[in-house]
Amino acid sequence: MKAKNNMQPETPLKNKKSRIEIIGRKRAYGTVYGAIAGLAFALSLWGWDAILLNQHHAFHPWSKLIVGVLICVMAGTVTGWLSARVEKGVYTALFWLGLSIVFSLLTVALPLRIAPSVSTWLEPQLGGLLNYGMDDNFMTRFQVAFIWNAVFALIAGILQAPLVEPASFSTSIFGKSAPFLACAIILSLGGFTADNLNNEPLRNAIISMDETIGFAMEHQGEEIDPAVSREKHLAALRTIEESLSESRKLIVGSYDEFFGQINVLVKFENGWAECTTLYGQASFCKPISPTGH
Repeated sequence: MKAKNNMQPETPLKNKKSRIEIIGRKRAYGTVYGAIAGLAFALSLWGWDAILLNQHHAFHPWSKLIVGVLICVMAGTVTGWLSARVEKGVYTALFWLGLSIVFSLLTVALPLRIAPSVSTWLEPQLGGLLNYGMDDNFMTRFQVAFIWNAVFALIAGILQAPLVEPASFSTSIFGKSAPFLACAIILSLGGFTADNLNNEPLRNAIISMDETIGFAMEHQGEEIDPAVSREKHLAALRTIEESLSESRKLIVGSYDEFFGQINVLVKFENGWAECTTLYGQASFCKPISPTGH
């Protein structure tokens, strides 16, 4: 007699269930991959910026980071999911190019449009002081941002399928996390590169002004060497000496099209001031009213 075969052949139902599980796993990994891309870009572009602004008494230093993280993660999640669902190289490239457009718009619009609106909403007195007109260079800044962001986004998009597919079958922690780590590194490089387009000059104006005020407060009533005074640009504060205080908040009030001259608004305990910086150096200040100049 022949031995009875106990092995049950795979049924079409089992094959279908297995395929559904594999597809679901790939889509889940792709979705997380896109979310990590958005998170890494936002943290690298606005995270360090927020930390520095917080250290230098800026108004609402975390607003750009919070808004940026929310939008970038949502956009990245959709992009990763669509790419994993369609699984076609041309469409994947288009999806990730679309994501780079979102990133580039935020790179420019968040510091120049969205963050000032948030600050005005949280601090109504700023409404009559901020002058962030729709400058002619907005599209130029967007185009420059897009060139950089598209490169990093496309690299991450092209690598999604080759990285995610083996990771979805991996049994090791490193194998499962490797695509997310690679994606985070790529998009972080993109975020750090985009930082100097808009964030850096605006941030440097606030930092420079705050450091000048801080030095003046630390040495108030002391005889300061003229050379040190020139180095710290203390002459810029002569017209607002009576308003100076340890408690202060700073925000960019206006700027020229090349970010060469940036005016910083300073709220002290007993008054407001508008201070002009030229290429990141304090130049002069004048007292102002929160209802206008």
